[in-house]
Amino acid sequence: YGSPIYIKVNSDISIQFSIRLIKEKTLHTEDYTKQWIYGLFFGSLCLIFLYNIAVSFFVRDINYFYYLGYVLTFGFGQLSLLGFWSYFFVPESFYLKRIGIPLFFTLCLYFFIRFSTHFLRIKKRFPKIHRISTVLSWIALGN
Repeated sequence: YGSPIYIKVNSDISIQFSIRLIKEKTLHTEDYTKQWIYGLFFGSLCLIFLYNIAVSFFVRDINYFYYLGYVLTFGFGQLSLLGFWSYFFVPESFYLKRIGIPLFFTLCLYFFIRFSTHFLRIKKRFPKIHRISTVLSWIALGN
C-alpha cells in the first residue's frame, strides 16, 4: 500500500476517465462478473444472428437481409464501443481502431432505416416519408 502509482495517458483525441482505487480481490470479482455479462450479451447477439440466417434461407425476404445487417453492425458497434473490436480483431491497426465506432454505428443506422421502411411498407403507404427515409439512409452512409 505504500508503493507509488505511476499513470501515463497519451491520446490523439480527447479522453476522459475516472480513477478508483480498490483491492485486488474486488477488482478480480468485478472483472469476472463483467466478463460473464459481456459473454451473455454477445452470445445472445450471435444466437439471434445465426437464428435469423437460418430463417432467411427459408423465407428469402429482403427484410431479413436488412435485419441481419442491423444485428451484425450493432454487435460490432458494441464490440468497438467496449474496446473488444480493437483488442481481438484489429490489434495492430490504429486506423481501424479509430474508425470502428463511427463505421459500425453508421452502418447500423443505415440498415435500421432500410429495414424499417421495407418492413412497414412505407413506400406504398407514405411515398413522401419513403423519399425522406431514403435520403436519410444515404446521408447516414455519407457520414
